[in-house]
Amino acid sequence: MARKKISDLTKEKQEEVAIIRKDVENYAAIEGVANSEGGQIIAAALRKDASGALSNLLAKYKTASDTELRAWCAVLGERLALLKSFVNAPKNRQGAIDRLDEILNS
Repeated sequence: MARKKISDLTKEKQEEVAIIRKDVENYAAIEGVANSEGGQIIAAALRKDASGALSNLLAKYKTASDTELRAWCAVLGERLALLKSFVNAPKNRQGAIDRLDEILNS
């Protein structure tokens, strides 16, 4: 099947293509940072911070105050979310490319 021109798509599909193209660019940029020396340093620091927060939770969950537990959970969640964005960037970029191909080849 021939690949469609963007101008042949509906306005909604054109908007979706524009959003997906921007997503591909963003995921590629995140992937580039993650693969750089600085990105590796950041990822290692995020892993260390997440591990520290988890260690605090495991060691002190019986005696820590509710506020302390919430703070450690917040740190853990934040660090894991940032790390996840680095780790998942290649997969997310490929998924966006696949969706773009699906739209343009349907």
